[in-house]
Amino acid sequence: EDLVPDYQMGKSTVALFLSLKYHLLHPQYIHFRIRELQRSFRLRVLLLHVDVDDPVKPLTQVTKLACLSDFTLVCGWSYEECARYLETYKTYESKPHDLLLGTKTNVSTEDYTARVTQCLTQIRGVNRTDVLTLTARFGTLREILQVRVVSPLLCPSLSL
Repeated sequence: EDLVPDYQMGKSTVALFLSLKYHLLHPQYIHFRIRELQRSFRLRVLLLHVDVDDPVKPLTQVTKLACLSDFTLVCGWSYEECARYLETYKTYESKPHDLLLGTKTNVSTEDYTARVTQCLTQIRGVNRTDVLTLTARFGTLREILQVRVVSPLLCPSLSL
């Protein structure tokens, strides 16, 4: 096979490496490399080393190219960071996909209330009793967050 990716991270996973500085000097290079790979691999990663002072415009160009070419764009701001991304892809090569997705939990009322409590008690001055009072009164976190003013009679410790 004549296709030569920069990194082969699995049977169907490959990566091309590109320095943004090199891209500014040779903008056609990455177009050639992408065409060269065509669609021979299921997951194609464009690993971009962001090594210029003003990356906004060239990063926009590379992002557009990656999207149009069906590449996953991964940006690293140092060679070490880029290497860690490659190592991570290689580490997860033989892992089942559900490991990456995490565990799915059944979202019951108790779980929801616990998560809302965990979220809202991070705000200074909000305690568990306040959260339980607010969820009992308004139902959901969305409804709580849409309230403009909470009556002192409803939650005496809150002054929102």
